[in-house]
Amino acid sequence: MECFEAHPLTTLALTLSNERLRRVKRAKGICTTCGEEIHENWCNTELLTSDSTSPLYEFNFLHFHSTHLAAWPRFEQLRTLMEELEHAGRYEGPPICAKESSLQSPRR
Repeated sequence: MECFEAHPLTTLALTLSNERLRRVKRAKGICTTCGEEIHENWCNTELLTSDSTSPLYEFNFLHFHSTHLAAWPRFEQLRTLMEELEHAGRYEGPPICAKESSLQSPRR
């Protein structure tokens, strides 16, 4: 623990960990698209970037029913941002391809 506390990225790591816990680790996830509790067949964006100045930052840790992701009004904006950053070599998150299913990671 001493090594962690002395590391220069400790504050960032704790901030992101707390944000993930706040958004992801609750008893029931809430779908970003419909606002209803998610009981099965869900996906989330997880950590897309730790850079708070990145346009992707606001999309960290969002939950969706698997069938609602593409219906989300901001889905195309998210996908476009991820593809642009990936092509520019500035995105190091989960692999992204052209299909909407590339953003999905269904849980059963």
